[in-house]
Amino acid sequence: MIRSMIREQLRASLKQLNLSYADNFSVEVPNNPGNGDYSTNLALISSRLNKMKPRDMAK
Repeated sequence: MIRSMIREQLRASLKQLNLSYADNFSVEVPNNPGNGDYSTNLALISSRLNKMKPRDMAK
């Protein structure tokens, strides 16, 4: 349930910024708790669609 809420918020944010995204991105709990509660590969897989570097897209 939380993961689907995060996915919807990410989609809404990208639409607001007029950025394209690949819908097959994941939202996961990282192995190392020091890396936060959730992580996603959205910037890595969607950066190419927006002709951006993944790090720039993540900002």
